[in-house]
Amino acid sequence: MGNSSSNENLKDKNYDGSDYTVDPQLRDGPMTDRRCTDCLMGLLFIVFMALYGATVNYGFINGQPDQLFRPVNGDGQLCGVGDLVEYPKLYYIVRSTDQTPRAVCVDTCPAEITSTFNCHGTAAVGKADCQNEFTTSG
Repeated sequence: MGNSSSNENLKDKNYDGSDYTVDPQLRDGPMTDRRCTDCLMGLLFIVFMALYGATVNYGFINGQPDQLFRPVNGDGQLCGVGDLVEYPKLYYIVRSTDQTPRAVCVDTCPAEITSTFNCHGTAAVGKADCQNEFTTSG
């Protein structure tokens, strides 16, 4: 393809490339006699993608995808499931004394800090405490 001293020529800042030769097949554009050289790898890729799809399908049918997509409160319970079916949203409230964020399940996300909402509460946050001793912060 090129001169044996092409690496040395490329280091020269005045190199103009005049000694570089181009393959005649590439001079007029891409080669026309192309063919697939990695048929086996293409086939293996298709097989592995099919196996991947089957694995994902099996996981959704036999697994519990709800645990991936639903929010979890401070006690590790899924919001909107079981006893918390009426509280599908997750909200973080901060106690004004220790400034530690606490995750609780709520019925609706408050639009403003003064908006009212119902929360389920956790071991660290009583249900009655959601509106009383906490400063809300979303």
